[in-house]
Amino acid sequence: MLINKILEILKYNKGDKKIKKKINKIREKINLKKINRKKIIKIKNEIIKINKERKEKNIYKYYKKKIGKLVRLKVINIYNNKLILLDKYNNELIFNKNNNFDKRYIKIIKTNFFKINNKYYYLVDKILTTKNKKKIIILKRNNSLFVKKLLNKEILEVKENIVKIKKIVRISGIKTIIIVNSNNKYINSVGCCIGINNIRLKNIKKELNNEIIEIYKYNKNNLKYIKEIFKNKNIKKIDIIKKKKLIILYLKKKYIGKIIGKQGYNIRLYSLLLNNKIIVKEYEKSN
Repeated sequence: MLINKILEILKYNKGDKKIKKKINKIREKINLKKINRKKIIKIKNEIIKINKERKEKNIYKYYKKKIGKLVRLKVINIYNNKLILLDKYNNELIFNKNNNFDKRYIKIIKTNFFKINNKYYYLVDKILTTKNKKKIIILKRNNSLFVKKLLNKEILEVKENIVKIKKIVRISGIKTIIIVNSNNKYINSVGCCIGINNIRLKNIKKELNNEIIEIYKYNKNNLKYIKEIFKNKNIKKIDIIKKKKLIILYLKKKYIGKIIGKQGYNIRLYSLLLNNKIIVKEYEKSN
């Protein structure tokens, strides 16, 4: 029975150079029918090891070409803070859920997003080599590039570079702000991304677990750009102090909490977006 297993392994791995070399050595030295049980198990284990190494090498070779690109993977198991994923070639990968959410805001983020047997997109970030020379594929969903790749996939005008993504700032699991522009004056860059009744953002929002998405048009005029971003946010007055890279927003007291956001996520995003420190003050008529 063991002999038959060995013969089967040899038969289906003749294309591999290492295994072919092993087969030739076996044929030269020993008659398979006279090999004892211990020898057969040793040969079998050696071939299985070679097979495993070859499979791993092929996986890393495949994913090296995918760095910076999206892959769609199926969740087959969830334990602790990790997902066990399966790709279309039945290769298993591990995804750390910390690479999906911003840990600083974990208390206000819904983390029970992933479901077993569902498929999700992941960005192949990089391949690391450990001290033991073991390779690890790092997948991410928490950065701005992940959102950019989703936009490129879902919105034709972005894919064809008719609408350009100027900047993306994001707190994963909560909110993303996107700045877009088009060289074609007849193209509504924001409208292209949103669509009628937000239809074009539907799949993206679903993939991001209904993360808030705000899209604004880029403007070379700094003042108009800032006003565009803060319009319809109940802001009564804006002071811009260029030398200090400071923007002061004046609002009625009841709107201050909303513009700041829980744990200050809104102000942090707007500060990153505008490369300025932002201070919120209560508006008084004398201002």
